[in-house]
Amino acid sequence: MSTPENLQTFKNTAIISIVVFFILIVLGTLFCFVLLKNKQHRKKKSHEKITVEPDLIQLHEPLRADIFLDLHKQLQLALDCQSLAAQKKTLQELGVIIIRIRRKQRENPDDSMIITYSTSFAETATRLLRTYLAVDKEQNISIENISKIKSEIIESFPVFLRCYRNVLNRMYEQQYYDVSSDVAVVKSLNNDFI
Repeated sequence: MSTPENLQTFKNTAIISIVVFFILIVLGTLFCFVLLKNKQHRKKKSHEKITVEPDLIQLHEPLRADIFLDLHKQLQLALDCQSLAAQKKTLQELGVIIIRIRRKQRENPDDSMIITYSTSFAETATRLLRTYLAVDKEQNISIENISKIKSEIIESFPVFLRCYRNVLNRMYEQQYYDVSSDVAVVKSLNNDFI
């Protein structure tokens, strides 16, 4: 029959079986929980809106400065355009000023107000030049609206030139104040030691 040793072995085996059973239940529950969380995370990620962190915007700011290169390329194409021959001087001057603004912007990237202001103008000017060049390809078609579009864009060139002169002037204005204050300091030091 059953001996105390057999009974003890049976108890130990039963306890071990129960412990293993509970461990399996806990592991199964954890596994189901991890699967559920992973599924919820995938759902949330697919519906999540993309947000741009401020640091990422700063990383891409130098790329925005290349709108000036794009504008300069469009100006070069416009200079080759026969129908803009009368605007050549204005377009050349605008190109020179754009290059200077781009250089100043690279020297002083912290001047965000002027950068935003001039970048906005560059985007508009680039878009207008592209439009002009696209419409100009329709030379043989005598459509009134094409003529209106071209003349409106041509009338904008002097406006852009004035705006960019002002932008460049403002960029040098800060440099002038810096130089002026440095010269004042040198003069005061000179007066103190003479």
